[in-house]
Amino acid sequence: MYGHLELFQKSLLAIKAPFMNLTLFFDTKTPPCYQKSPSSAIVVPNQRLSIGTLFFFVKISNMKKLFLVFTVLCAQVLAAQVNVSLHLHPKLGNQPFALNTTATADMGYPFQVTRLQYYLSEIKLIHDGGQVSNAAIRHLLVTAQEDSIFEMGNLPVTNIEGIAFSIGVDPAHNHLDPASYPSDDPLAPQNPSMHWGWAGGYRFVCLEGKTSNNGGTTFPDIFQVHTVDTINYLAVNIPVQVVAIGDSVVVNIDADYQKIINSLDVTGGLTSHNSIGPSTTIVENMRDYVFSATPLSGIVEPGVVGSFGISPNPTSGNATLRCDLPGYEHLVLMVCDLAGRTVLTKQLSGAVQSYPLEMEWQPGLYIARLFSGEKLLAIEKIVVK
Repeated sequence: MYGHLELFQKSLLAIKAPFMNLTLFFDTKTPPCYQKSPSSAIVVPNQRLSIGTLFFFVKISNMKKLFLVFTVLCAQVLAAQVNVSLHLHPKLGNQPFALNTTATADMGYPFQVTRLQYYLSEIKLIHDGGQVSNAAIRHLLVTAQEDSIFEMGNLPVTNIEGIAFSIGVDPAHNHLDPASYPSDDPLAPQNPSMHWGWAGGYRFVCLEGKTSNNGGTTFPDIFQVHTVDTINYLAVNIPVQVVAIGDSVVVNIDADYQKIINSLDVTGGLTSHNSIGPSTTIVENMRDYVFSATPLSGIVEPGVVGSFGISPNPTSGNATLRCDLPGYEHLVLMVCDLAGRTVLTKQLSGAVQSYPLEMEWQPGLYIARLFSGEKLLAIEKIVVK
């Protein structure tokens, strides 16, 4: 191979071809937005390169123009691996979900949930123009009152376009012995039990609660709805808009459990441990109504306390960023378009900010991110009309 390789401190790999006066950098740490490049180099964002094929720019010393050159390298360049997490945000209508909290069903009666657990299986990410990658973890056991974050593994993704999973336990594992799994496996024996026996397999969903017949003063009527059987193993596909930052990304999904009993009358008490009737209704409601992508507007990342928002949004021109992130005094705002190009970078000093975003916006969708050093604090979608 012509030239030689040099590895620089800031995780930049340079391929230098002296006879062409060319330096090409692979930026392995920077978010996928173009940054100011050295005078004799072009920065390729974050190793987003397909195996065996590379597009790069060449600057030739005796020419004034920049040429786009296509070549096939003999060495394979691997796409960057990103640590992907799934964050399920439990809700009960417009309020955070909690056990024994009163909500109103779509049929008008008050109810409270005392237990809600369910399985998710065969989790997949749809990304980068329709590619599909399987999550490293095959089964999840979700306990509704927990603000759950699940590690999906290191995956070769940049733009995540959707997440897909199925409710329940997949047919290949549904009738296996729970005792055959390690104790920390979601399919191992649970307390309370999530298994119905060899013939029935796992309980896909366990919903238990109580209803009121006096307007919510007391809740004397008990309901239990458990779902079993592979016939109720239903697929869910959720479109999302998530762009990987550095080496990690979080897919945020809202789970509104108020909708799990849509069109289901459990007043007066009800018991259904079955594969039909109310047991089918709740899993269909989960597929159709419960899950949705968390709106990008104002998402503060897990572990970060504070608020972040941009308004008006959508906007037809200028907008204002407002944030209050205690403990973070030195901030960097980065705004990129969906092609990964940086359209705005701004250093902000102080945890509390009100900063006007004044620039000539082109209509389209933009992603604003707020960093402290390399730590992503918050993210918001900006829609320009």
